[in-house]
Amino acid sequence: MQRRFKRMLVACAAASALFAGNGNAGSFALKERSAKAQGLSFAGATAGSGGLQSMGFNPAAIGMVEDFELSGGLSFIQPIADGVVTATGERVDADRFAGLANGYMGYRFDPEFLFGISLYTPFGLVTGYESTSTVAFDAETSKLQTFVFAPTIAYQPDPSITFAVAANIIYANARLTSAALNLDGDAVSMGFTVGIMWEPIDGTTVGLAYDHGYNLTLPGTAVFRPASGSPLAGQSLAQEASADLPATISAGLIQDISPDFRLMGEFQYQLWSSFDSIDVSIATPAGLVDIADVQNYENAFFVAVGGEYDVTNALTLRAGAAWDETPTINGITGRTPRVPDEDRIWLSLGATYDVTEHMSIDLGYSYLFALEDPVVTLRNGPDAGTTVVYDGGAHIFSVGGSLTF
Repeated sequence: MQRRFKRMLVACAAASALFAGNGNAGSFALKERSAKAQGLSFAGATAGSGGLQSMGFNPAAIGMVEDFELSGGLSFIQPIADGVVTATGERVDADRFAGLANGYMGYRFDPEFLFGISLYTPFGLVTGYESTSTVAFDAETSKLQTFVFAPTIAYQPDPSITFAVAANIIYANARLTSAALNLDGDAVSMGFTVGIMWEPIDGTTVGLAYDHGYNLTLPGTAVFRPASGSPLAGQSLAQEASADLPATISAGLIQDISPDFRLMGEFQYQLWSSFDSIDVSIATPAGLVDIADVQNYENAFFVAVGGEYDVTNALTLRAGAAWDETPTINGITGRTPRVPDEDRIWLSLGATYDVTEHMSIDLGYSYLFALEDPVVTLRNGPDAGTTVVYDGGAHIFSVGGSLTF
């Protein structure tokens, strides 16, 4: 009983550090940082295909600013995460609509130096199950909000090359519940991103970036519910969970084919293997209980290709596709109902319309679908070991724009 209780505790506390996914592959990482680049499935994002919005992937994208520019947008995500419990045929539904915002500012205060700010969400989720469902001992409510504030400085010794570094300040707030335990907590941490954008020849732009990731320590409260069977039920206890969120290495390419047509490519590699353990500390009347929960995440890649065509001087249309690998694995020590994840394909369309010489509007749409049905093996409660098979995918709509001064 005590062993099962500890496993349940670890699973829930771990989730507060994990920040399970919200309809994307790549587990709980979110890419929706640019409405413009989304229309390309983020192909070329590290090389500036999102304009100033590419600062969310590569701070060196600020080098595209001539004087002063503001840009940003909103993304709306409708995940597809309907599951069927294989033993009983019970249907469970984790789908929850969510919205994200991003914003960017770039200012050239010297011919060779620029300063900017990026605001975006790198991780997040909103999922939920009925309290009476089979999966309730593993997950009921999963809600995460993260927000990165990233001051950026860039050096452009020549118009063809830009070096930049961003100091990433992340705020995370999470609420995770199950039939046995409720967890709440928030945290602030620091990271950084360095990047370069280079135009070796006219019509070819290359971007490289390294995002260091985050070491999060999430203090908060833990409340055991009657279903836990714990004598501590109803008491609010201090808890702290910590984990390393992955670094990302990315490379992008933009190649002009003609004055009106461009091709883009993107490769991103997330070092999920650093996410090897979640360390949990619970303050009980008998003293601290420290538990290390080993994870089985693997490094994963994201590859995208896309193209855009200038229909007129004011209107640009774009499309792209991507392969998005999941770092999660099958089995009882793999993915959970909070992360019903699998490898996915992205298919995207987008457009930009220049309303005036100084104002543009961006639209993007992506459809994601899993290459195989995600399979989750329950870890806790009376149905531990039972499998749930999900539909995996998402619809993502984005709108954004830019103002130059």
